[in-house]
Parts: sequence; structure tokens; C-alpha cells
Amino acid sequence: MLVKKTILKGLLAIGIGIPAFAQAADLVITNNTNQDSTVIANKGACSYPALGEVGITRAHKSNTVPESKLKLACMANKSDCKADVYMTSNCSGPIIATASFEVVTKDGKPGQGLKSIQIKDSAYAVTGGGFNITISGGH
Repeated sequence: MLVKKTILKGLLAIGIGIPAFAQAADLVITNNTNQDSTVIANKGACSYPALGEVGITRAHKSNTVPESKLKLACMANKSDCKADVYMTSNCSGPIIATASFEVVTKDGKPGQGLKSIQIKDSAYAVTGGGFNITISGGH
């Protein structure tokens, strides 16, 4: 009886942990600027219209990009996804930063998220960790 209870508790713990883990790769972007933001990942298409409305992070809003859309945007290189950040709703204008993400490891396991940020416009601060990014500042 004790063995059955232990196994049941273990299976329950695994079952509870899986949904939280499955959403760990949703990307949350907080835009504390006066401009909307978009990205081009891996020199592909602009996040809007490619990902629909979720491809734009509106000024003074937070935006959750679902894991499935993040994987789609980073399809060309999910283990080292380079995202050029634009402070417009259509990927026009200068790149203000480039963020590097590990969405999935090379062996297919969940990635660590944000690996590095290279600022290209010092008027902006782009910070974060894991699957959370914050954009602040601006002109």
C-alpha cells in the first residue's frame, strides 16, 4: 500500500509539473517605451505580420509570445536565435538591439532563453533573463 501511494504521489507531482514546464518557453516582452516594437529573427520575416498581432509589443504594454510562435519565428536556428529589435510596428528604421535566444538546445531539450543582448542604440535599455525581456528608454 505504501508503494502504491508513493508511486501515485510521484505521478501526481510529474503531472502537475508538466503544464508549468511546457509554458516555460513562452516569451514575455515588456515594452516601457513610447513606441511599439517588432523583431526580425534570424534574418527572416518581420514578426508582424508573420506572427499576427502577437508579433507587435505595443508601447507601455506587456506581450506574451506563445512558445509555438517563438519556435516558428526562430525556426532557422532555434538554439541560437538572433532577434533584431525595431521600435516600430513594421520592422522599419534602425535596429536598437540584437537579442540572442536558445529556444531549444541542439539536442532538442528546452533552451535557457535569453543568452545575450547587444545594444545598438544607447538611448534604449534592453534587459532580461530566461524568457523575459524588458525594453525601456527611447528618444
